[in-house]
Amino acid sequence: MKSQINKKSVQFVSLILVLLFSNSIVFAYPPDNAAVLYYRSAYTYTMDSEKSDLTNKYIKGEIEINDEIKEYVEGKEHAVKQFIDASKGKYCDWGLDYSQGMAMLVPPLAEFRHLARITLAKAKMASEAGNYIEAINLCLSALQFEMHIGSADMPICTLVGYSTTALANDVLIQILPNISNDSVSLTWLRDEYSEILSKFPKMKTSIIKERNVFSQDIKLRDIDYFLNEFSMVLSQEQIDIIKEGGEAFVNEIMDYYTEHSSKYIAPFDSTYPESYETLVKLEEQPQNEGENNIYTKIVSYFVPGGSRLISAETKSKTYNNAIMTALNLYISNAQKGKLPDELQGGMPKDLFSGKDFKYEKTSNGFILKCQGKDLSKDETYEYKFNVKK
Repeated sequence: MKSQINKKSVQFVSLILVLLFSNSIVFAYPPDNAAVLYYRSAYTYTMDSEKSDLTNKYIKGEIEINDEIKEYVEGKEHAVKQFIDASKGKYCDWGLDYSQGMAMLVPPLAEFRHLARITLAKAKMASEAGNYIEAINLCLSALQFEMHIGSADMPICTLVGYSTTALANDVLIQILPNISNDSVSLTWLRDEYSEILSKFPKMKTSIIKERNVFSQDIKLRDIDYFLNEFSMVLSQEQIDIIKEGGEAFVNEIMDYYTEHSSKYIAPFDSTYPESYETLVKLEEQPQNEGENNIYTKIVSYFVPGGSRLISAETKSKTYNNAIMTALNLYISNAQKGKLPDELQGGMPKDLFSGKDFKYEKTSNGFILKCQGKDLSKDETYEYKFNVKK
């Protein structure tokens, strides 16, 4: 699938969406469809990867704010305003033509990632200036973006949403100590955060949609496509089989893909360790079936990297659960004057293990530790939170 990265594409899609989804010929602001503003924000944003990476380091606390970052953030005010206004929309239709298969244009994800970074840099700058509620609202805008970009129901879009939310969580962790004694603001934030999380898309939905897109893509292909695209990985004997099979071969590939790809869906309903193990085995199946299986060679090009996707989803949702658990602990601290000695029942879980987080009080606050590993990276995550004395 192609990303809509050039400005002419973005401008064209913006115009079409305005015409299709505005209530009248006169353009009302904000439009009913949030995608209109997202596309416009991307169109008015000029890419600067170097400064965006510098801004990312500032957001994560790796460097201090400097004049170069301030100038970059302030210079993108118009594009960022549209991005933030878009995040407040309740309805978002990206206008994607799924019938085009892999030739379908997807939203300009690179531009959106950069705009989200600027939004979160503004949040951190607001926090450092003592404007904590403004800072939190900007973080919530980034969270709303995950809800919107995830509505495209494509794994790549969902992954971009995950990375944006993780960065928003990084900033929230830096803001929270400043309101750690304000139970009213903490309760408001918890409720807003929970409401947004309840609307987040599921990776399983994206997998199903992508499966349908790839099925459509295979249907659109003729025999020459398979001969040209896979000539480097197929033997001469296999190429001859394709030529001999003709269009009937395309139908056979379609049947094989339908059967094989369907196996990637159910594991997303299992626990993380079970789903990861199942998906790894599915990914290894083409290799295990041997070099002579022409179908596995071709179909493996279309099937998703399921183990990577389930790990990304579990990591994202576990981080969100850690924030929710932390908010409950902060509220308890603000109301009772001290942190609890142990977690209460019913707290959000570490989804890598399906168990509660390990909770450890520190001299500066507390740590929430996962009890299960991210099997794709052989890594166990922990989240540190500070509390103002």
